[in-house]
Amino acid sequence: MEMIKYLSIILAEEIKLSPSASSGLIRLAIKDEIGPFTPLHHLNLSDYKTSCENALRRRLSKLGVVNIDQIIKRLMIELIKNQSLATMEKF
Repeated sequence: MEMIKYLSIILAEEIKLSPSASSGLIRLAIKDEIGPFTPLHHLNLSDYKTSCENALRRRLSKLGVVNIDQIIKRLMIELIKNQSLATMEKF
């Protein structure tokens, strides 16, 4: 959950939406990519990366967001820099 909150703040800045709306986009992307029955606290860094690179990219494209490549690149950098958030979620 902490990783989703963190990423949603970054995404909100990039696409000019509220953090809660951005959080919803990220959650839906995770469900699209990983599946609806995987608990969010079981996600690892690879799950987040795959979800952002694939499903979130598609969702942003459908919304007509520009600079999607730059947004995804920033999210990937933040994921790597703050990967401890994903680890902390497991405890």
